[in-house]
Amino acid sequence: GKSSSEYTTDVSVSKQGTSTLNNLVKSLEIRFDKMLKDDDGGNLDYELFQPRETWFPERQFTLKADVVDSAHANNASIGKWINDNSDFLFEKTPPMEQLESHRPVDTRDRTVKDKVTIKQTLEGFPIILLIQFDGEETQTMLGIYSFNLGRGAYYNMGFRFMKDFTTKIKNTAGEYVDNKLPAFVTSYHTYAQDELFGNIDQRKVYSYEFGENANIIVDGDKILPLALFMQDD
Repeated sequence: GKSSSEYTTDVSVSKQGTSTLNNLVKSLEIRFDKMLKDDDGGNLDYELFQPRETWFPERQFTLKADVVDSAHANNASIGKWINDNSDFLFEKTPPMEQLESHRPVDTRDRTVKDKVTIKQTLEGFPIILLIQFDGEETQTMLGIYSFNLGRGAYYNMGFRFMKDFTTKIKNTAGEYVDNKLPAFVTSYHTYAQDELFGNIDQRKVYSYEFGENANIIVDGDKILPLALFMQDD
């Protein structure tokens, strides 16, 4: 199409990457834009999606077309291996240390603690991507992609924190019942920016991209233990 982004009221899809935009096969960024409503019809916050039990729900994900690694044996697969073995490889990050004593619960059943994890790095899993282009009646298979946590994975990387969330939905009797994953989150509450997550002051949590001058480190003695360093590409 003529635009790199397409929007509906519920989701937006845009081409992802910089150098990879020259490739015939495009990586995609998906963002969920549906606004959740309270019982009175007021706006709550944007709908989130949880594809896996150990993933925090997020609003934004990357559909990666690894044209130089079509088997997906590297990249996000290595990230998952690192996360699965991080207890043996690395020290826990400060958000990881605080998670066990501040684990989010199910909004509809607060006795249930969610099994989500804060991760050392981004990860993903292979999918077959089908897409129905505007004006067409049938779906087109784009091939094997990787469904990845992307740069908007704030909860999974420990940059924002959740108090509770749920994927439960109402049945015909009006009772809340489990909704198997993958599923959209129907309600959630997060820590405000000025609230402490354990001993972590969220106002002192930063990310820094090499080669990017937009987020200068100005509080050097306090930022490093809580900083995310990533390649600027």
